[in-house]
Amino acid sequence: MEKIVFECESVTPMFMYGADGKTPELRPASVKGVMRFWWRAINGNLPLNELRDREGEIFGNTEKKSKVIIYPINITKTEDFKISTTPHHKKGYCSNNDNSKGCYFKGNSCMKANQRVGKLYTFVITIDIKSNKYMNREQLKNLFILTTTLGGLGQRSRRGFGCVHITKVDDINFTPPKTEQEIKEKIDDTFKYDSKINYPYIQSIQVGNKADDNYQELLETIGKTTHTYPDDMFGSGTPRYASPIYISVIKDGNKYRPIITTLHNTKSIDATKLRKFKEAIIL
Repeated sequence: MEKIVFECESVTPMFMYGADGKTPELRPASVKGVMRFWWRAINGNLPLNELRDREGEIFGNTEKKSKVIIYPINITKTEDFKISTTPHHKKGYCSNNDNSKGCYFKGNSCMKANQRVGKLYTFVITIDIKSNKYMNREQLKNLFILTTTLGGLGQRSRRGFGCVHITKVDDINFTPPKTEQEIKEKIDDTFKYDSKINYPYIQSIQVGNKADDNYQELLETIGKTTHTYPDDMFGSGTPRYASPIYISVIKDGNKYRPIITTLHNTKSIDATKLRKFKEAIIL
């Protein structure tokens, strides 16, 4: 059993809750679920049966226990903070219990962005390498790095919320990947951008060319773009369809950049609309 300790800081507001569904809390089971999702996304080139077998061996199934153990995550109590999940609606933008006239999108409780966490949001991941033939310690470390680079934790993670910046790994200063090449280096050499199975594997990763001075500006751009280019395949339909487009936010010095990860979609998407949607965010 070996421990990998990640010290992180929040980049954008995080909407993840405890048992009451209201109190912000980083739940180990939820974090593991997100890691499991991205593990599938980077292994979509495997035959479906092999994908299921490996996933069960690593993360557990009805017959086996998970080899990945995430310890309880300590979060020091911070100020009560509320913010709207739709910050692009300027008229309705509420935060910190602001119920002023004309504010029709009331804020939701969340973990505040840019709260330097140090030991506050410390993730301790333990893996039993001897009993696991499909994942070693280095691969587990890279998986968590990919998870926090390509996506976020909690609600609205497909649209830039819940993003995390790793500052240290095993008490050693760490700089997360900021380019497509650096991101791909965290994926082993079996990774491919194609697959024969109809499954949401990664098709492309694009890092934004422009950088914003603060995360609010970037989240507003993402929100406005979603409404400018509505499409059932982007998650705007009724009933709602899970969008295959993930937009995360990374810190680049004192700036903020978007990363767009496009997953294989089981339904067709208008190529022109998809291109314009992505260009509005990354160019």
